[in-house]
Amino acid sequence: MTKADRERVWLTSRELAARWHCAMGTLANWRYQGCGPHFSKQGRTGAHGVRILYDLADVVRWEKDHMMSSTVEAA
Repeated sequence: MTKADRERVWLTSRELAARWHCAMGTLANWRYQGCGPHFSKQGRTGAHGVRILYDLADVVRWEKDHMMSSTVEAA
C-alpha cells in the first residue's frame, strides 16, 4: 500500500448526500445509472450489506467537471 493510498479520505453515502444536500436515494440511482462520481463497494452482501464509499478526490474532481456558469449550458 502506498502512502497516497493510506492518506485517501473516503466519504460514505450519507456524508456525500449531506455535502450535496441530496437524498441518499439520488446517489443510489446515480450509481445504478453510472452517472455519478466513482465509488467503491466494501464488504460483502449479507445482514449488514455492502458499504459504499466515495474517494474525496474523485468527488472534488466530479464537482469541478460539472461546474456551470449559466443555466442555459447543457447538463
